[in-house]
Amino acid sequence: MMRSILGLFLLLQAPSFVVPQPQDQRASIEGVVLRIGTDEPIAGAELKLTRVASASDAAPSPSQPMAVIGIPMLPSTQTDRSGRFVFKDVDAGSYRISAASNGYAKLEYGQRVSRGTGTVVSVVNGQAIKDIVFRLTPAGSVSGNVRDASGEPLTGFQVLLLRSAYNPTGRRSFQAAGSARTDDRGAYRFYWVTPGRYYLSAGRGNRPYENSGFHNPNEVDAKPYPTTYYPGTPDPAEAQAVELLPGEERNGIEFVLPQQQMYRIRGKVVDSTTGKPPSNTEIRMTPRRSIGPLNGPTNNANYNPVNGTFEFRAVAPGSYRIFVTTTPELDAAIAPNAAPRTLAELVDVLFSSRPTAEAAVEVSASDVENLILTLSPGILIPGRLRVDGQELSAIDGFENIHIMLESAGAGEHMQLPRPMAPDGTFSLDNVPPGEYRLRINYPQPNIYVREALLNSVDVLHQPLVVSNTPPGTLEITLSSKASQVDGNVLNEQSQPIAGIQAVLIPDRFRDRFSSYKTAVTDPNGHFVFRSVAPGEYKIFAWEAIEEFAYFDPDFLTSYEDRGKPVSISESSKQTVDVNIIPAR
Repeated sequence: MMRSILGLFLLLQAPSFVVPQPQDQRASIEGVVLRIGTDEPIAGAELKLTRVASASDAAPSPSQPMAVIGIPMLPSTQTDRSGRFVFKDVDAGSYRISAASNGYAKLEYGQRVSRGTGTVVSVVNGQAIKDIVFRLTPAGSVSGNVRDASGEPLTGFQVLLLRSAYNPTGRRSFQAAGSARTDDRGAYRFYWVTPGRYYLSAGRGNRPYENSGFHNPNEVDAKPYPTTYYPGTPDPAEAQAVELLPGEERNGIEFVLPQQQMYRIRGKVVDSTTGKPPSNTEIRMTPRRSIGPLNGPTNNANYNPVNGTFEFRAVAPGSYRIFVTTTPELDAAIAPNAAPRTLAELVDVLFSSRPTAEAAVEVSASDVENLILTLSPGILIPGRLRVDGQELSAIDGFENIHIMLESAGAGEHMQLPRPMAPDGTFSLDNVPPGEYRLRINYPQPNIYVREALLNSVDVLHQPLVVSNTPPGTLEITLSSKASQVDGNVLNEQSQPIAGIQAVLIPDRFRDRFSSYKTAVTDPNGHFVFRSVAPGEYKIFAWEAIEEFAYFDPDFLTSYEDRGKPVSISESSKQTVDVNIIPAR
């Protein structure tokens, strides 16, 4: 008995030996960075691995916090002398990989165009990926001088390197890709510039890109000049593009800025409800054809709340729009009977219900004086939505149908989407005068917008014009007979290609960008367009295209004969094969 007890005691005192459980080995990713064209290895290139959302990332368990998406998940690594790199101990998931080196254009793995995105790389535990190859393109430079009409150098001027781009709603704008300041010789230089097509502008204080920091006390500020686009025009539509090739040094891009008389715009703001100047205002001035940055004051033009006067100084001759609204007083008390009950009502109280005023101004040979801007509430547009052949409430998810207006003017109409009423009635509140595009969002795949009328005028295919006169009812008709188009994108060997964006573009009313549809081919090269309205279309599939470039009419014209024609009737389902448009 004692022997048994002693044995048990010794067993309990012995060290514990835990059999190790098998652990899933993490993944690794390795590859090489080369110079395009020569395949010379690039040593010292920086590689970054960034986690992106995947199916598992998008729906973490309640007990597991969501991982941060879109930031590097591992320390960056560098290539060795042979241009090789390796990421070790990579968790299972989906990633983007980027490579960068001084003197070269930064590149994502699988990226086909300079402003495109790359290919997502997915790994599982224990996987070793060894065939990642980057071929970096040598960057270029752009340099030149800025002078006045007499040939004198202009010092301290901001020169912007600009790209022409479209946003998801089809609006074109210039986006700054670089900023430089002219030196005492009027010279500027952009280095390590990604090859591509650029525009340039020069002027004093290209807000919001103006350089800050030390100011030379011996430098005298130059006289104000209007924004001038290369080679010397104030009109951005007449700006001349500069094509930069890989490794190219574009020297001698000379600006000649004509000296122009600058003027002032003075006026007064009055609140129509009180007859007095508002205490808090937001005043903006934009050129009527603005697609680029504006030199000079654009906001809160020296506003005096005591008497409501404002002044814009150093304004170049041209056509402008001045937009004014009140800023919300967040500390002001809200009457109990007006207290918002929902988020949409809170936005209405603070933002959407603000009075506005807008004026078109021509500046030519003199100052503009005594401009009166009277703040008043916008127009209320009542509306009714119906569906052919059935009750709106019979559609699953009908409350998620949203009616919105997109403004093309200086002022932006802001209204939070509200649930659709079962009887289809809705209202667009506080809409300032101007031109708008109607946007109708509906989640149902079998629905399309058949008609939209305001005072018997078609506002589906042309702008909706709002004046100070209350309009009639906006009548919108949906149809549940939408069509579907699917198919495959094929390469030159008639093989399906994954990861290619297919774009469905109507033959008519191409300025109604909401009718464009896009789909990315799946691993089998297959795409699907749903909620397609009847009509004539073309399907395009570019191997490489900058984001939203298909909104550019000139770009589209050059590929018109490469599109796949397709004729759509109601409630139809069609399958087509589309040949890829090779990258140029």
